[in-house]
Amino acid sequence: MGSYQKADGITLSQLNNTEYTNFMNRVLALLTAGSISKLTVTNIVNSIKPRLAQMEDLVNRSMANAETKDLLKLDAERDSYVSYLLATVRAAKNSPLAAQRDAYNTLEITVRPYTGLARMRNMEETAAITGLLLDFRKEAVKAAVTALNLDAILTALETANKNYSALTDARSATRTAESTADSKTVRAQLDSLYDDLVMHVTAVNILTPSITEASAFLTALNQVITETKAAYDRRKGITAPSKPSGGGEAPDPDGGGGVTPPSGGGGSGEAPDPAA
Repeated sequence: MGSYQKADGITLSQLNNTEYTNFMNRVLALLTAGSISKLTVTNIVNSIKPRLAQMEDLVNRSMANAETKDLLKLDAERDSYVSYLLATVRAAKNSPLAAQRDAYNTLEITVRPYTGLARMRNMEETAAITGLLLDFRKEAVKAAVTALNLDAILTALETANKNYSALTDARSATRTAESTADSKTVRAQLDSLYDDLVMHVTAVNILTPSITEASAFLTALNQVITETKAAYDRRKGITAPSKPSGGGEAPDPDGGGGVTPPSGGGGSGEAPDPAA
């Protein structure tokens, strides 16, 4: 009992359409032509692909609507702040001032995960910047931030990031009823197919452990689930210590279902969310 690999639970209804579509694409990417055949999931995969293409179309339409002059300006602004922030920390490594070299040693670990942040898709960048700001506001690095005179740039970055997020939310409010209905319908179908896929592969893993592709898929899937949950938490400003031990945040009011055992779930997906 308990020795078989299992899929972790994830409440898909919490994810906006961009996050949801990205998650489904990553799940499909775990399956090769060979593993699809060995796991006998060809029919499920073939059913997922056209529906996922519909979701990508909905997301792309939403993204196109969000590409306004103001959004582009704010994105460039926050990119410049991030670049300056990271460059300042790295430059402190060779500073003639001991206090600034010490600040580099303190902050180098903090900035390391944010390398390449400006190249992220815009909504992912919004979440990452929120995480960066939380890290730079921790008490343990406060003295280092002051030593490098970064307080003003952090404030400016926070303002630009909040303005970008607010403007994106405003564009999101203009979603049409038709797009909302399309999204809910497609996500409900994908939720069911995802559950079928996970349950089928889990059954193969239990009944035919010699097919190692099943265990490998579930292991890789759990990593994708972990990363998706972490990205969602950053977007919502949730830090690890504050998360309830029994699960994540309640689903969005207009969110949908689709959860792997043991989470349980229901409903249909959220309307498209402007991104990138």
